[in-house]
Amino acid sequence: MNDPFPFKANAWADLRVVDQKKRWVLASPWWPIWWKDGSLYCMPIPRGFAYDGSSVPRPLWWLVAPFELGIEAPGKHDWLHENKGLVEVWKWNAAANTWESLSRVQWSRRDADRMFFRDMRENKRPIPKTVRRGAFKAVRFWSRMNGDEWK
Repeated sequence: MNDPFPFKANAWADLRVVDQKKRWVLASPWWPIWWKDGSLYCMPIPRGFAYDGSSVPRPLWWLVAPFELGIEAPGKHDWLHENKGLVEVWKWNAAANTWESLSRVQWSRRDADRMFFRDMRENKRPIPKTVRRGAFKAVRFWSRMNGDEWK
């Protein structure tokens, strides 16, 4: 495999609304890709995974609506939370020109929250800095209230 982006067709989530509560479901597998410390990684998320976007309480929608934070950032964050941070991660090996599975990697809640912030910053449609920071602080507050531990 010569292309470090073999999952181009699925680099962005292919989502469908599945009910009146605005739950989204992946219509095909999704391989979100990111760079960290000079290496390329991806996390496979299977077709059929459903999530509700950003969990913004309705009284705060005047400040930020649930989908103003993008759809990819909440999707990856919810995938990490649904699996208590234990998910499969792949790393691109440029020397061998192939993806290599790192098997299942344990993420902390803090790591998941940081990925959420980074994904909002790198969203296709710009998300204002104040909105990103507020959302990140709210997510971190919720994680800390739950002891920052997966239960």
